[in-house]
Amino acid sequence: MKLPEGIRDEDLKLFLDFLSIPTTNDNLEAQLKGAHFLKSRLEDLGFNVELLPIKPKGLKLQGRSPIRFSDEDSERYIVYAYPEGMNPSELPLVIYGHYDVVPAMGWEEAFSPKLLEEEGDIRVYARGANDMKGGIFAGLLAVGEYKSKYGRLPKVKFILVTDEEEWSKGAWSIVYHYKEILEGAKLVIVPEIGDGSAEAGSEGLLIGRRGRVVFDLRIKGIPYHGAKPIEGVNPVLRLRAAIDTLSDLQLGYDPRMGIYDSLAILSLETPSYQLTIPEEVRLRVDLHYTSEFLRKLAFEGAELSSGYEERLVKWLEWRLYPKVDGLEIKLMDRPTPFPPLWMENPEKVREILGDIPKRYNLIVSVGSSVADENVLATLKAEYPELIIVDLCPVGRGSHSVGEWISLNSLVRIRDILLEIF
Repeated sequence: MKLPEGIRDEDLKLFLDFLSIPTTNDNLEAQLKGAHFLKSRLEDLGFNVELLPIKPKGLKLQGRSPIRFSDEDSERYIVYAYPEGMNPSELPLVIYGHYDVVPAMGWEEAFSPKLLEEEGDIRVYARGANDMKGGIFAGLLAVGEYKSKYGRLPKVKFILVTDEEEWSKGAWSIVYHYKEILEGAKLVIVPEIGDGSAEAGSEGLLIGRRGRVVFDLRIKGIPYHGAKPIEGVNPVLRLRAAIDTLSDLQLGYDPRMGIYDSLAILSLETPSYQLTIPEEVRLRVDLHYTSEFLRKLAFEGAELSSGYEERLVKWLEWRLYPKVDGLEIKLMDRPTPFPPLWMENPEKVREILGDIPKRYNLIVSVGSSVADENVLATLKAEYPELIIVDLCPVGRGSHSVGEWISLNSLVRIRDILLEIF
């Protein structure tokens, strides 16, 4: 099998070795191995590399951060790298990524990468190939190519985190404890998966992502013996009114972002004893919202301030409480804040990237799901010149069996990065 031009056998071996490390968030040993793997490769290229613990050393749990850290977070790392001899605060470009991956989910070969030639393309199948070790690999390829051409490193720094697939603790730790590593940056490029680029067979450019908040709903009843249901109140019967009301909520389309709001029931639980009417029904409801949604609710601009999530709870209460008896609504309990909406000014993106999107036929869009980029965007108040974009390679199957990335596409991502350098 002939590799795409620009990928050497030794490059491919490094990529496959990286993919074979099962850096799931429940595998601390593999996460440490992944961090040191990246550190070693970046040092080989000529970078100074620091491993910053997600939970900073000496941090008191009652500190200024809203993150609830675990003991293991002091042994999980942000890989921060900048060229030797350069002042990191004077580097205008950041390549950002996450090296954690979701579990195998029954895929026996998830961490045994393989290459297949399909549809005129060479694809690498492995967990994390598309989300997003492939993008990190493209960044390393670009730097290596630049160094071989010009004899020096480009003015770029790498910020590679973990925990993106769970609570974005790495990204939130940057916001609250390491924000100085973004000082001087004008453009953050995240070579992350996008929406629709694989189906279209072309790379994508995301300039925003919807925001997200998750609600926990409890519908109370009165438990009683199942043989005498009339003596109790069955919350399952009240559930119908809740589902009907959720289905009728007025969500909409955001013409600026080019995407719809969405609401989904993620889980339904009815804890009960045998032959007993349950005491309650529990629902978990996911809301992905747009800027138009916030504007209609007069929340625009408030998503980066404290308290906006509670205001969304009030919005849901106002719609459900009159129609559903015994209802209680709370925000889902999680160790980090919810990722707020993020959207760049398209004109500013064009100013900084010029005609690159047009020449490379990049599909410019907004992401339907949230990611670390939403978190980093909360720093725009302090770094107003900062632009964040996703540069999306072609791949499919993220979070599922059969995840793959196109090697040909990673070469094109490398070429785009070289132009930006």
